[in-house]
Amino acid sequence: VKNDKLLQILKLKNRKFICLHIRNSESTEKNLRGSEDFSSYKKMINFFTNKNIIVVLMGNKNRKISNYFKKFRNVIDYRNSKYQTIINDLYLVNNSSLFITQISGPIIFPIFLGKPFLGIDLVTFEDIQLYEKCFYLPKKFFNKKNKKIKYTEIFKNSLIFKDAYFNREKYNVEETTDLEKYNFVKFTFNKILNKKYEIDFNQNKFLKKKLNIYSNFVTLKNINKIFFDSKFL
Repeated sequence: VKNDKLLQILKLKNRKFICLHIRNSESTEKNLRGSEDFSSYKKMINFFTNKNIIVVLMGNKNRKISNYFKKFRNVIDYRNSKYQTIINDLYLVNNSSLFITQISGPIIFPIFLGKPFLGIDLVTFEDIQLYEKCFYLPKKFFNKKNKKIKYTEIFKNSLIFKDAYFNREKYNVEETTDLEKYNFVKFTFNKILNKKYEIDFNQNKFLKKKLNIYSNFVTLKNINKIFFDSKFL
């Protein structure tokens, strides 16, 4: 399909839309970086519906995601269509108002194209991008006594650098709720519309200084302020 016809085929021509990438495995094994509770996206979807904004599902084919989101009238399941390719992914992201994703390969698309994005339910800190047009909402961490762990503690003790280092015998992780996602998206979307970003472009230069053999771990000093905002968690 030629790019200039893709928007017409997907009924996106002259329509405002955002791209949504949810990381989920069709296997029974839980993915630390992904989402299992699709219902936690309901208020977010309705938020865009009320603004007459289309939500385009992106990613590899996934029947579970397809079956759940088909009930929303403003959702287009591009990810399970015959048109899904990386080239078309890039074309859609470039024409979207916002890209919402999790820690996965496509997180780099909006950075290449200079588009704003939201990182939802972040877990591992190795892949945080120091990019001026992004905001992050992390998952919630608890010890085995069900006491919530503050993010300052997570950074201080380096609980997570990579998935393989996460100790499931000592810590539990929970996805953010429907209301938490909604509040986060509502707040950040208004900031994006007004071009009020928290991270300065020059902070990208600091990333090179943070590289080590394990990760591009980002320090508490340089992380986006929204990450720690108590109004969402």
